[in-house]
Amino acid sequence: MSAAQQPARRATALAGIRVAELGEGAGLAYAGKLFADLGAEVIKLEPPGGDKLRRMPPLVEVAPGEQESGWFAWLCTNKRALTATPERVAAALAASDVLLDGRPVAEQLAPATGHAALRAAHPGLHIVSLSWFGLSGPYRDFAATDSVMRALAGPVSYT
Repeated sequence: MSAAQQPARRATALAGIRVAELGEGAGLAYAGKLFADLGAEVIKLEPPGGDKLRRMPPLVEVAPGEQESGWFAWLCTNKRALTATPERVAAALAASDVLLDGRPVAEQLAPATGHAALRAAHPGLHIVSLSWFGLSGPYRDFAATDSVMRALAGPVSYT
């Protein structure tokens, strides 16, 4: 097909924006998916051994004898995945406009790797923190589930 016959590519809302997705969790993966679906270049930085969501059912065969989560595949559409080594994280952050940070709160606040250090090293980086109870307060280190959050928010009292 010649260049004249090819359909024109549509401009996307976030074309030219680079996003680093660091951490694990469905909320983080979905936030990254939204950025990717709107045209941003999203780099998913997974812990060694891969994101836990890769092993969550329903599993589909992706290669002979190798299975992966169908849900994970959907959440990671249009993303590029890399194992999060210190060198790769540093390179991804240096090249990114936005960081979606889903690491545990202690890591987000750590002196060497926390948000203050990242802002000093990358002044133009926009940091979006994803955590169950925020970065301060008495519950900041607690983990939760969707069911717990619904119960705390009140909708469970209607059922």
